[in-house]
Amino acid sequence: MHLKEELKPKDLMKDNWEEGWIEVEGEIGEVTRCPRCGSRIERKKGDIDFLDGKITVHGFEQMQCTKCGFIFMNSEQAQLYEDLYKHFIKIHEEKTDIQSSLCNIR
Repeated sequence: MHLKEELKPKDLMKDNWEEGWIEVEGEIGEVTRCPRCGSRIERKKGDIDFLDGKITVHGFEQMQCTKCGFIFMNSEQAQLYEDLYKHFIKIHEEKTDIQSSLCNIR
């Protein structure tokens, strides 16, 4: 099937589009099956590069599907990745500022 027109969010959300939604209190459950194929997943350790490979973290835990091999991060792993990324960016910016200052002194 081929769509002649591109659908836009405003086209889908007409009238009472929120009607029938159910709001639930609580946390989102952790992923227990592969988001791609629904098979079992396990924790695997691998290498993660930051700053275009300037920094590599060895043994970073990720989730991997036992059937299709899809690799992804659960919420805890993703939070750690984000925290490390921000930390490395900050250090890189500070190093760049120091190097710039040293060049201006010469």
